[in-house]
Amino acid sequence: MTRKNLQFAFVLFSFLLSVSVNAQSIEGAWKLECYRFEGENMRGEVNPAQASLFLFTDSHYSISYVLGDTPRSALPDTPSNEEIVAAYRSFVSNSGRFEQSDSTLMTYPLITRNPNVTAESATPVRYVYSIRQDTLFLSLPEAPGDVKVRVDYVLSRIKG
Repeated sequence: MTRKNLQFAFVLFSFLLSVSVNAQSIEGAWKLECYRFEGENMRGEVNPAQASLFLFTDSHYSISYVLGDTPRSALPDTPSNEEIVAAYRSFVSNSGRFEQSDSTLMTYPLITRNPNVTAESATPVRYVYSIRQDTLFLSLPEAPGDVKVRVDYVLSRIKG
């Protein structure tokens, strides 16, 4: 997918979500192509996205991706505390079960990168999504946590 096509996909994203009924299955493996985020005092786009894998079965999901627009740095044999924290903060990862209806996806994390979020304490996360051919448009209207941010993702289906 070219940069121009991805930009067009973002422009079309809101309209597609408002009129789409997802006839295609979300099941499968997906690669994050790009994403946008916007919140208080923050706004940006990562294009292309770094390493990622979004997996969906009929009832469970697993999401992992590297934040930002540069690859993660390798840790030295004896990393400093700062290097460990930077590595920890450089990616998103969570897995659990999900429920879907029309264009809404509710995820219920069972395990996350953050040890403070457990199955017992995790708040369900609401996404809005649309699938067009082998492209998944996934929107997180309000990310959980203290910093309120909206994130819009564009993913492509991994084949083979």
